[in-house]
Amino acid sequence: MKVSKIIVLAGVMALFMLAPANAALSPNLIQNSNFTGVTLTTTPSSGNFTNGVWYRSTSAWTIGSTPPIDGPYALLGGTTSSNRYLFQSVEASQVWSGHTATAGPVEVSFYYFARNLDTANAYVTVYGSNSQPYRDTSGNYHFGSQLGDLIRLTNTYSNYTYNWVPKTVTFDAPQGYLWYTILINGDLTSSSSGYLGIDSVSVKVTPIPPAAWLLGTGLLGLIGLRRKFKK
Repeated sequence: MKVSKIIVLAGVMALFMLAPANAALSPNLIQNSNFTGVTLTTTPSSGNFTNGVWYRSTSAWTIGSTPPIDGPYALLGGTTSSNRYLFQSVEASQVWSGHTATAGPVEVSFYYFARNLDTANAYVTVYGSNSQPYRDTSGNYHFGSQLGDLIRLTNTYSNYTYNWVPKTVTFDAPQGYLWYTILINGDLTSSSSGYLGIDSVSVKVTPIPPAAWLLGTGLLGLIGLRRKFKK
C-alpha cells in the first residue's frame, strides 16, 4: 500500500473518531419540555408509545400551577401507589432530521421541587433503544437499555418554601440509538402533603454531523475508484 493511500485511510478513520468528540450536543430531543399546552396521556395497557407524547401511569400526575408557582409544569401529588411513572419516548430522527446519534456524551437536565419524597425510590433515568418502546400485554414496559446511573431526587422543601432545583447530569452512551426515553418516578411518603414538580426537561445526545458522513464516504469512494482503475 502506498504512503498516500495510508494517509487517506488514516484521515478517514480520524474523521469518524473525532467528529463525535468535536461535535456540539444535539438540540433538545424532548418535545413539549416545558409542559405548555400538554395533556398527559394515560399509559396504554399494551402497544407502542407514540413519539413525543408525555405518558403517565397514574392520574396523580397532572399539569400544575400551584403550589409553588404559576405553571405549567408536571406535578405529582396525592398518591402512594406503585409505578408513579411520567415518561416520554422520542424517535431522534423525527426531532433532529439529517443527523445520526453516536456513542458519547448524553446530557440530561431538568428543574424539580419535592416534598415528602421517599428518596430511595424517586429518580430520573434515560433509556436508549433501536426499536420503538412499548408495553407488552402483561403490562411490562420496554424502553431499551438504561443509559447511566439513576438520577436520584431529594426533598427541596424547607420552611414552607418550595425551591426549584436545577439538575444536569452527563454520562457516556455505548452507542447511538434511534429512540430515547426519559422516565421520572416519584415515590411520595405522604398522600396528603407530598409533591414532586418537574419542568424544563432536556435530553441531548452526541451527533455525527451529516457533512462528516458525506466526506468520509466520499473519500472511501475515491479509494475504491482508484483501485478499480489500477486493475
